[in-house]
Amino acid sequence: MVDTKMVDTKMVDTKMIKDAKAPSKSSGTSMCRGCQQGKMVQKPFPSNRDKRRYDTFELLHFDICGPMEENSLGGSKYLLLIVDEASGCMKGFCLRAKSESEDCI
Repeated sequence: MVDTKMVDTKMVDTKMIKDAKAPSKSSGTSMCRGCQQGKMVQKPFPSNRDKRRYDTFELLHFDICGPMEENSLGGSKYLLLIVDEASGCMKGFCLRAKSESEDCI
């Protein structure tokens, strides 16, 4: 339970904090609004992430990085990274040109 001496009435009314009651006018708190807010515990931000579970290889993320300032020992300038959402498996490919990415997929 949140200490009622530390609660801002507006934040209780808009339900920004949980398990709190607005202080009565007779409580006579002498804290400024900033001090009151600093001592409160807010609800976590809602998660907008899709809760759906994916099967392996159903959702893949691709990222091409480059051109790099220095070529690799094999002459590659780019890096292709593929990540599987379900398993978290990652695979990286060194590429000499972006057009080589089609061969990796």
